[in-house]
Amino acid sequence: FPLGIIKQSYTEAPVIVSPLYGVFTPESEALGLILDSLFESPVTVQNYLHPLVQKGAKNTIAITNTRFLEGKLNLPRDLAEQEAIADYIRNDRAYVESIDAEITALKRQKRGLMQKLLTGEWRVGGDDAKTSKIEKETAHG
Repeated sequence: FPLGIIKQSYTEAPVIVSPLYGVFTPESEALGLILDSLFESPVTVQNYLHPLVQKGAKNTIAITNTRFLEGKLNLPRDLAEQEAIADYIRNDRAYVESIDAEITALKRQKRGLMQKLLTGEWRVGGDDAKTSKIEKETAHG
């Protein structure tokens, strides 16, 4: 995100925000979620901000609130459509979170199994039938 980030805050409590940041309130919660999802992509952020941002002499980035809002996006105006898209995003994020939780659990399980193997608490035995067959073939070979 070389030109900056665009994120939605999920903080319920009142907070203090640096004057270096622009704070905007979307028309609906669903629209805020759509915008947050849209701007998760560095490419989308780059494409939106590049025509709007002015870089200073020391490579500083400057953009006014008015200039930021001049950017164009194709977003649904209908509240029902916004909510339907937001539901899809919520479900997608829940699915990704469940997969992440499964990956975390499997990594934890792997660490536990490796610990038991490395300490010798558990031993891995070979397949005797295959071993004896290989030994016989090598001996006769």
